Amino acid sequence: MMSVSKEKIHFYNLDIIRLLAALTVVVSHAYEAWKGWYGQPLWLQGASVQEPNYFGTLVSTFFSNFNLGVDTFFLISGFLITYLLLTEKQKNGTIHIGKFYLRRALRILPLYYLSILIAPLLVYITHNHQPEYLTTAFFLNNFRTIVTESWDFPFAHFWSICIEEHFYLFWPLIIAFVPHKKLPLVFTLLIVSSILFRWYAYSCIPFPYFTLYLHTFSRIDVLVIGAALAFVHFNKPIQPVISIWVRLGVYLIFILLLFIEPNNLWNSAFSAMVKKYFYTSVMAFEMLNYLFNKNAFLNFKEKNILHYLGKTSYGIYMFGNILIPFIIGIENKLKETFLHNVFFFLALNVIITCIVSAISYEFFEKHFLTFKKRFEIVKTER
Repeated sequence: MMSVSKEKIHFYNLDIIRLLAALTVVVSHAYEAWKGWYGQPLWLQGASVQEPNYFGTLVSTFFSNFNLGVDTFFLISGFLITYLLLTEKQKNGTIHIGKFYLRRALRILPLYYLSILIAPLLVYITHNHQPEYLTTAFFLNNFRTIVTESWDFPFAHFWSICIEEHFYLFWPLIIAFVPHKKLPLVFTLLIVSSILFRWYAYSCIPFPYFTLYLHTFSRIDVLVIGAALAFVHFNKPIQPVISIWVRLGVYLIFILLLFIEPNNLWNSAFSAMVKKYFYTSVMAFEMLNYLFNKNAFLNFKEKNILHYLGKTSYGIYMFGNILIPFIIGIENKLKETFLHNVFFFLALNVIITCIVSAISYEFFEKHFLTFKKRFEIVKTER
């Protein structure tokens, strides 16, 4: 639920959703790294080390679909940013756009640019080729990857941060200058434009995978859907009362789908344009139910370690992919022991990434977050 105390806005379980989104991305990247380095796990191998058997295909599809954690981040960002902007506009009659940009900069840029600064050392240690620094520094990493059709270590996963920054650049202007009653029309036009762009990409680009997966116009619709949910909640608080059997049914169908249907397989115009909205609708359902249904599963009444780790989720996302080569090195040293297995490797990735992210949060990010509060107009608990 949302609490407002002394003008502070706080969505109590949002940090746990952030944590889940970050960890699913970490696990997805780690599983793909295991397959690339060692091949399919022994019990999932088919005719060769790299070829999966039937169950291997299901498991690979399941873990690959964990990249939906990025869409969860997009939903959360669109929802929270829009709700805070609507609250500010209602409270003051306007939005201080400069302070908005400063708040976003203090949250995103320090860790982002620290990662760029240490990248040459990481590349040297891991013997990777030199990535493109300039496009990443100017938040154009996703467009460069579309052009090159290749992933650069350690910036391969920075594309989603670039898309969020593109969204933050124009979104306060829309909320500030579009009349409140006209916002649903703007949301609809943006979502429809994204659908039409994906139709164009699928129909007119010879190899459209990277454009469909990475282009800002392809992915911005999920941020806008999060914004639309914030608009609905702002006008009339969402208070879902959903049968436990309905919730279990939705979750079961969603889990089964994760095993059998890759979310980023676009083999028809319909799949490129529309399929993503099934996943998005379930994730939105889960988010709203967990935030606003007091009977939601694992609805913790008191803050715990999961809430804390949720606060470090930005670091978890940023460090997860960067740390994989080093964790591969640890795994290689254990290759002749019983610890050399995919589940140990996934757990090691999660544990080490959480530890590094907590250290980053406490000794680096927190200083900027404290300074960020000076530019808050709508107070939040963070």
